[in-house]
Amino acid sequence: MRNRILSVLLLTSAVLSLSACQEKRTESYYYTHPQTLKTLLTQCQKEGGTPENFNVPCAVAYNAAVQMTRLSQAFINSQADFGQRILRAQIRAVNTQKQLEVAEKAHLPVAELQKQLVAEKQHVNNLRAIVGLFIQI
Repeated sequence: MRNRILSVLLLTSAVLSLSACQEKRTESYYYTHPQTLKTLLTQCQKEGGTPENFNVPCAVAYNAAVQMTRLSQAFINSQADFGQRILRAQIRAVNTQKQLEVAEKAHLPVAELQKQLVAEKQHVNNLRAIVGLFIQI
C-alpha cells in the first residue's frame, strides 16, 4: 500500500513537472523569437495541419505570423509612417499610465486600466520588434 501511494505521488509530480515545462507562448512571444515561430510553423505543416484545423499552439503561431507579415509590409511601405505608428502607441501607453496613477490616488478601480496598459506596452514592444527584424547589427 505504501509503495502504491509513493508511486502515485511520483507519477503525479512527474506529470506536473512536464506540464509546467510546456510553455504557453503568446503571439507577442513570437515577435522577439521569429526563428522559434518559423520552426513551429514548419512542424505544424508537417503534421498536416491547416490554419482551419490547427491545434492551439499552431493557431497562436499562425496568427502571430499573419500579424507580423502585415506589420512588416507596413514597415516596408513606409518607415516614416511606421515610426509614427510606434510614437502614437507610446503616447497611448503614457496616457494610460497617467490615468492609472490618477485612479490609484483617487482609490478608484484600476484593474481595467492595468490590463489596458499591459496591452499597450506589449503593442509598442511588438512594433519595435518588427523594426528589429529589419535591422542588421
